[in-house]
Amino acid sequence: MCRVDRRITPSVSSGLNFRRGAYREMQRTRKSSIAAATTAACLLAACAPVSAHFFVSPLDRLCASPETPGVGWRAEVFLGIPDNWAGSLLSAETYVAGLAPDFTFKTPYVDFPAGPEDSLLDADVAGIGAFLGGGITDVSDPAALNQPIGNFLIRFSALVDVRIADSTLGVSTMPVLLDFGTQGYGGYRMRLGSTSIYRVQNHVFNGNNPFFTENALVHGLGLFPITFTYYNRFDPQGANGHERVGVELYSFHPGGLPWPAGLNHFDPIGGYMTLAPPTPFYQPGDQPALARGDFDRDGAISLADFAAAQRCHTGDGGVATNACLVLDYDNDGDVDLADIAWLLNLLAGPAECALLPGDYDADNRIDLDDVRWFQWCVTAGGDEDRGTDQRGGLRVGCEAFDFDANSRIDLADWVVFQLLLFGPTLNVPE
Repeated sequence: MCRVDRRITPSVSSGLNFRRGAYREMQRTRKSSIAAATTAACLLAACAPVSAHFFVSPLDRLCASPETPGVGWRAEVFLGIPDNWAGSLLSAETYVAGLAPDFTFKTPYVDFPAGPEDSLLDADVAGIGAFLGGGITDVSDPAALNQPIGNFLIRFSALVDVRIADSTLGVSTMPVLLDFGTQGYGGYRMRLGSTSIYRVQNHVFNGNNPFFTENALVHGLGLFPITFTYYNRFDPQGANGHERVGVELYSFHPGGLPWPAGLNHFDPIGGYMTLAPPTPFYQPGDQPALARGDFDRDGAISLADFAAAQRCHTGDGGVATNACLVLDYDNDGDVDLADIAWLLNLLAGPAECALLPGDYDADNRIDLDDVRWFQWCVTAGGDEDRGTDQRGGLRVGCEAFDFDANSRIDLADWVVFQLLLFGPTLNVPE
């Protein structure tokens, strides 16, 4: 699929972006020729502009948004994929399914080989460590970096923070548009939540074009799981058109997420592309402690918090201690059966984060921003279809306010919502 109808707003530089000056200019000059060739190939193929989007379900949302910036990706590396499994991305993914990775690492950027080039010849790469460069951290088995590259697959995973952060398109409600692109010599896949946003089985199959891009409409705010996979077919003689190895992940800034990366790739029709920066990407465990119910502040509602609720239980009308107020869901000063009922509804388990009831924008607090969203949820139609869309269901995200689970946002929900406003925060004194 070719895309020639893109309108991109350049993003701003970030202190976390280690690319500067001459490197950026070299990248823009070099890659603009690639983009121009891509566009020309698209036009020669009579490729019509594409306006379709992939939709990501709000059910894929995992967590509220952290207040601190993210640090990037966790990567799993699978080396030595047999030749009979390395013909395409799908066959390589099938081979590694269920296997433990040879090693793992963390990285702020998907940009390999690191530096001014987007690829190298297979024959010129001494080993997997030379390909990955010195910018990776937390390598689980440093000795594995000495292995030859061969046929390999790298799976990058994170939680991406979906925010409404830019009004350039007049977008003030859901869904949020996210846009990604890849320059990859081999095969690659972008998955957001449970949806594959794009997949290139093999860049040779893609008209021998290493570049591809597509976007997604995300129904929800907060942290969504994201996975990017890259595979390389080792072909140092170029017999199969895979003599190069390299991958770069780009992000765009069309009015959804802020992507504070340096300008890196200019498409003369589409506009600027940027290396996807680390700030919107988090790892499980990076999410904040929840404002309610998370007594041990580990970002999850688990049996440990249920045990704390039993110790903090005051009964109806009792007075909870300051330390126990984090378990006071209805903000009435006690920890009673009503609060324990809320906790049981959110109970997930270790390393599983929950979303607070009433927290429409997934920012880990119930405040006036959520009041505005509550009002939006109840503006449609009369008494019988209040808070619904034309199809008869709740508007996107409005299930956060449907406290009585009757598929309507009404006065009964407002009564409960008022109890949750401005309740305990992470700054509750011990």
